[in-house]
Amino acid sequence: MTVVPDSAAVAKAAADAVAGAIRDGLRTLAVSGGRTPRELFELLAARDLGWGRVSLLFADERAVPPTDDESNYRLVRETLLE
Repeated sequence: MTVVPDSAAVAKAAADAVAGAIRDGLRTLAVSGGRTPRELFELLAARDLGWGRVSLLFADERAVPPTDDESNYRLVRETLLE
């Protein structure tokens, strides 16, 4: 277990772990929405990880249109994929 001081450190540790897994061959990633994942997605977007090889699954998408402010798809598209 790793203890970190705040959500920014959680996002950094998660970004390091996800990036390492992708570099090691991870091809499917389940994502959620919220504030902490937003930080994670922004950190991951800054890295050259070859996202074209990774399938994204939405673990807890809300029943809203993909353009809705509450849409996890929209969050991922705006922070990670664009």
